[in-house]
Amino acid sequence: MLFTLCDQTGGRKLRLTTYVGTLMAHYRFWIHDKDRKGKPLDENILKTAEELAPTLTRYRRDELDCESTSNDILQSAVEAASKAKRRNHVENPPGYLTSIYKRIVDKFLDRHQRLVPVDDEFLKTSRTTARHVLSRMSFTTDF
Repeated sequence: MLFTLCDQTGGRKLRLTTYVGTLMAHYRFWIHDKDRKGKPLDENILKTAEELAPTLTRYRRDELDCESTSNDILQSAVEAASKAKRRNHVENPPGYLTSIYKRIVDKFLDRHQRLVPVDDEFLKTSRTTARHVLSRMSFTTDF
């Protein structure tokens, strides 16, 4: 079941989409009707996003592990699709929005997997080692 409610805040209208089902029973997707620069987003793309949000955001959901991140990515995908539609004709808005969303998710997770968490002790050791190495180096400037 899909419910949509609109709310006006700060010059941008929010489209609240609530999906009542088994997977994301209580999460509400917020989709702004304007992009980050204040330009209005395409109505057809917004409606498509509202309809697709519950199923679209299941893509790699376990890896994202955060509904608000999915919501941010969905907003970025809606903005990108709307921008593309302003420039060119988009033949299949649901397919186009889906491909953009999946590409953004894939890039986000790829970048996230390259991050290496380190603790404070590692950073302290690295800093001490770097200082030791630099203190033994001699720098010359020839101009």
